[in-house]
Parts: sequence; C-alpha cells; structure tokens
Amino acid sequence: MLVKADIDGAVVVADESRSVSLTGVAATTSNHHAPAAATAALTFAATAGKRWVLNGVEWSYDADPTGGSLKVENGAGTTVFQVAITKGGPGYIKFEPPIVGTTNTAQVVTLASGAGAVVGKVNARPFLAKG
Repeated sequence: MLVKADIDGAVVVADESRSVSLTGVAATTSNHHAPAAATAALTFAATAGKRWVLNGVEWSYDADPTGGSLKVENGAGTTVFQVAITKGGPGYIKFEPPIVGTTNTAQVVTLASGAGAVVGKVNARPFLAKG
C-alpha cells in the first residue's frame, strides 16, 4: 500500500512496507542555474547510503526557445524523465509520485539551451532519503 505524506511542503509517496527517512536540502545556488544561451544543469551529487527524491522542477526561458527541453537523469546518462519545451516563460512540473533515484547515485536536472540569446533558468526541489 502506498502512503502519501507532506513533509515540510514536499509531497512524498512511499510503500508502507519500507521505511523512508527524508533530509531536506538547504536552498542554495546549487538548486538554481541560469546561464545565458547555454544549457542549465543541476547535479545533485551521490551521497553514501542515500538516494535523491525529486518533487518538482521549475524553469523559464526569456523567449521562445529553439530545441528547448527538460531532462532528469538518475546518474549520468540514464534518462528517467524528458519533455520538450516550445514556448518562453515559466513552467513547473510537480512529480506525484516523486522521482526516486537509485541509492548512491547522483541526480541531474538539465534545461537545454534555448539557442541564440535565449536565457533559460532551472530550479529543482530535491530531498535526500535513506537508501
């Protein structure tokens, strides 16, 4: 049976047969990336005995992007979520249930370059859970 809980504003879904312990991640500049005309990527480093839980991602482009997309990887190269973004402005995806990574593995959130002078920004809402 799945159990849904709100922990410090983060919705977490877990199988009640497993113990899930979450640790919040302090809001820092590592949760946000906004380069001009380049890929915006956030890498949440692997942590021994823990897994990343991603509750949501916010992004924006300051104009309509060419080739815009958002991708979440469980470790480098294993895509677990990807969506095309064709319009400028802000967007948000709340993952219900959240994307739960593999123990001892990094999680990477990438907003593709909008091309030309288009600026893209990405923010993520990750938590650490015991593996």
